[in-house]
Amino acid sequence: MDNLCDALEKLKLTGSDYPSDKLDRYLDCLLQALGQNNVQSSEKILQSGILQVFASLLNSQTSCTAKIAHIIAEVAKNEQLRIPCVDAGLIPPLVQLLNCKDQEVLLQTGRALGNICYDSHTLQAQLINMGVIPTLVKLLGVHSQNTPLTEMCLVAFGNLAELESSKEQFASTNVADELVKLFKKQTEHEKKEMIFEVLAPLAENDAIKLQLVEAGLVECLLDIVHQTVSSDKDDDIAELKTASDLMVLLLLGGK
Repeated sequence: MDNLCDALEKLKLTGSDYPSDKLDRYLDCLLQALGQNNVQSSEKILQSGILQVFASLLNSQTSCTAKIAHIIAEVAKNEQLRIPCVDAGLIPPLVQLLNCKDQEVLLQTGRALGNICYDSHTLQAQLINMGVIPTLVKLLGVHSQNTPLTEMCLVAFGNLAELESSKEQFASTNVADELVKLFKKQTEHEKKEMIFEVLAPLAENDAIKLQLVEAGLVECLLDIVHQTVSSDKDDDIAELKTASDLMVLLLLGGK
């Protein structure tokens, strides 16, 4: 814990004036402390006032950006520290980082935003107003081979799709094509389930429902029905029910 306090003091005093390799060392110290005792270390990080320094550092992207976003993601696992993250001004620079090319930065940024806004419709609505949905849909298309990034996008879609205000933005993107394309590649039950959890709320919107039908989702669901209808495995039975319910929603409009 002494090492953590020392690293926080150095970071707070010097901020962006330190060369990247020294910053890197102090950031590694924070990540190590968070890994050992997340709650206690997060409290120390909050008390140090370093979150405001992080907001400033994120505005000028460096080789340390991914680690800073990673630290924020770990801190924001604690419910009581999410509002302090917002108050420190971390959301705007994190949203901007969703436009960068570095996949590790994108992953940690998505995790940080997801943890900060977890279970808060107010903060999720703020993200929608800042235009994150088209950005995330684009990321899903560009990085569809990167499993962690893909899963981050799906989790974000699942959370945002619960808000009615998100549907119009989703409908203005090619999310239907991207999700169906991704769905066709999946062989594992868990991965299909993640996509189902996004498809179900989106399919309640008439415009997106039509897009999903045109993208070939009904045919995908029929394939699942044919593959699982005679199975007695629990996973297959669950998948058959989910696929059948979604098909009814798409074709009949019922819930």
